[in-house]
Amino acid sequence: LLEGGRVAASGPASDVVSRYFHGERNTPYRTDFGAAPVPVGDHLATLQSATIEDAAGRPTADVDIRSPFRITMRYTLRQSVPMAPYPNIHVFDMRGDCAFVAAGQWAGDVGTAAGDYTATCHVPGNLLNNGTYFIGLALTFRHQGIHVSFYERDALAVNIIDPIGETLDDDRMGYGGPIPGMFRPKLDWTVERGA
Repeated sequence: LLEGGRVAASGPASDVVSRYFHGERNTPYRTDFGAAPVPVGDHLATLQSATIEDAAGRPTADVDIRSPFRITMRYTLRQSVPMAPYPNIHVFDMRGDCAFVAAGQWAGDVGTAAGDYTATCHVPGNLLNNGTYFIGLALTFRHQGIHVSFYERDALAVNIIDPIGETLDDDRMGYGGPIPGMFRPKLDWTVERGA
């Protein structure tokens, strides 16, 4: 990464891309919020850590476009609540446009007692297009109206990588250029000969 004609950052593409989009405020694939000088959250809950992981649970910044990955968020409920909160993620593209928001759901009274929790969102392969995405993390309560304990907009970053040498024929039908859009789902198709 060059800034003012000097090398400002050098290293793995995922780290340098994060630095490019956020300057000194790096948004890596693993963040320890518990080490922050000021807790991230409020009287109901605090964010402890977050990680982007491959399907085998290994932290990663780079994900093959065809592979699933997961976003894991660890938080602490600081007191018992009558209704479990909703962990949610907000995914943005490189321009800052929102790709999607997804919220977790609880059954019964799971997640209402004070203590530590881990919420994991599973993102399927063949969903996002090639590019870098920034992930916001939030925890929302609704037992006394809507209350957001924390929302860290650019908490994590992930690079979705299309290995074009492997996908050119089957997934791209021989097309080697850029494919527009935030999403690139692999959908089921049928083609029938008609009269």
